[in-house]
Amino acid sequence: MKLRPYQQDAIDAFTANKKIGVLNMATGTGKTLTSIGAVNQAYAVNGRQFLVIIVPFTHLVAQWEVSLRANNIFPDVKIMGMSQRWRGKVPDLVWQYQHGLINRLVLIGTYRSICSQYFEDAISELNDPDTFLLADECHYIGSKQSQRSFLFSFKQRLGLSATPNRWWDESGTEFVRRLFGHDVFVYGMQKAIDSGFLTPYSYEPTIVRLDSIEMDEFEKLSKRIALLMSAADNDTDAAEILKTLLLRRSRIIKSAAGKMMALEAQIIHQQDVHFTLVYCANMRETQSVLFMLSQHGISAARFDSTLSLKEREVVLNRFGAGEICVLVAVKCLDEGVDVQDTRVAYFLASTSNQREFVQRRGRILRRAQGKQYAQVNDYVVMPPVDYAGKYAETLVRHELPRVYELNNNSMNKYGARGVLTPVLRQLQLERYLDLSSHDIYVESQRKRDGYDVTG
Repeated sequence: MKLRPYQQDAIDAFTANKKIGVLNMATGTGKTLTSIGAVNQAYAVNGRQFLVIIVPFTHLVAQWEVSLRANNIFPDVKIMGMSQRWRGKVPDLVWQYQHGLINRLVLIGTYRSICSQYFEDAISELNDPDTFLLADECHYIGSKQSQRSFLFSFKQRLGLSATPNRWWDESGTEFVRRLFGHDVFVYGMQKAIDSGFLTPYSYEPTIVRLDSIEMDEFEKLSKRIALLMSAADNDTDAAEILKTLLLRRSRIIKSAAGKMMALEAQIIHQQDVHFTLVYCANMRETQSVLFMLSQHGISAARFDSTLSLKEREVVLNRFGAGEICVLVAVKCLDEGVDVQDTRVAYFLASTSNQREFVQRRGRILRRAQGKQYAQVNDYVVMPPVDYAGKYAETLVRHELPRVYELNNNSMNKYGARGVLTPVLRQLQLERYLDLSSHDIYVESQRKRDGYDVTG
């Protein structure tokens, strides 16, 4: 295995921290290969290893298996679903490992299956100093469903993520940090671009105004959310109602009517529509975009979770060959699927979740032959021009963290400021231009806006 110097630095930092830590590395910098290097170097020390690799989605199990086999690591069992096949096989393999009949046992599976009582029971007889837990996209382990105490029994624990902290989920972030500790190595987006591992990109925000009906509904929901925020801390019924209201308010922004009109006006005048990605909020919006593109004679295909792995491969190959000009995608591109051929992306799906927009950007910045730079088009939702109510600030706090993050590493970072300044000045909220995404996040927490991971 040939590692780049910074990848070996990452492994050394992990080893120096008693083999517990997070590698906070941008998409495209080789987190997978680095972690495999760490696993192999740990195995070389004692010649024994009980290795468990956790990934978010089923299709990533296959991707990881290819990378592992290429580096002489051969998974013994795939832990997916609650199948009796692995539930019966794993305890026997654990017994063989415990009694020295095998020196390396490798299990790979999804968070849903490995962070389960079934898996905990299957490895309950394990007691060994050479246990290694490797968590891809380790922020997932902070979800309530994945927080399992038996994970702390692994002596060596390595987390991989470009976004290890879970916004709007302090308890989830706290669990991630208790399990994996701090970031022992950081290789950020700007460094990855400057080093040539990712494509430089421009950020082009477009202001989309809510119409009066949308703003009225946004305001009504915000008032109800404000009333429920305190009660939801101690009342599960209130918490469920609050979650529903948050989702409804979030959908107003994600599906603002003005976005589709803005997208149509821009994409039909795009000089070359080949290698274009449109990121939608939901399946209904996907259908609307596909219909609009067909009306203009633009070849397009959907890319979503309903496609099989084989169908996804076919679509991506046709996209890379130029047979399909536009991919219209939903959430399945958030992690694990790279569309490196993309030159132009349109983000219809507004989100306040840092992990989502950082991951979406990372998916399209992979290097590809003939690709000099990428363009990210974002639709920033603002109140109607004549709106003077107090909930304009709530809306701004939802949108500006994404603007900050996407703009911060772009080639034209001062251009976005020029687009937003007159709008925020009119609202007397110009100060938000000088706040980082984290600053706005902290302020939103203090003012209890009610934006959380669903937003």
